[in-house]
Amino acid sequence: MSESFHDPVMVAEVMEILAPGPERTVLDGTLGGGGHAEALLRAGVGRLIGLDRDEEALARAGERLAIFGDRAVLLKGDFAEMGAALEGSGIELVDGILLDLGVSRHQLTAGRRGFSLRRTGRWT
Repeated sequence: MSESFHDPVMVAEVMEILAPGPERTVLDGTLGGGGHAEALLRAGVGRLIGLDRDEEALARAGERLAIFGDRAVLLKGDFAEMGAALEGSGIELVDGILLDLGVSRHQLTAGRRGFSLRRTGRWT
C-alpha cells in the first residue's frame, strides 16, 4: 500500500529491536497510516495496539490492518496518555513500544494538515 499516508522507514531496525513473536504485545503509539504496525503484524507479533489522535489516520490504518482481525486493536488518543488509553481498554502490559516521531509524507503534502510548505490550508 505505497500510496498510503506514509511509507515507514527503519522497518528492519524496528523488527530487530521489538522482536515480534506470537506471545508479544506491542504498542505503536504513533500509528499514523499503519506501516510499522502492518510490518509488525506480518512478522508475527501476537497483538498490536495502535494509538493515534488523528481520526483520519486511524480510519486509514483500520482499513490497512483489517486483515489481521482482533490482533490489531486501534485506539484514539495521544501517546502522552498511553497509560490511560491502555488501562481504559483493559490492557495491563505491553512488551514493546514504538514511537515514530517524524512527520509523514501525507502531513507534508496535504495543505489542510498544516505542515505543507507548498500548499496553504487550515489544519482539520
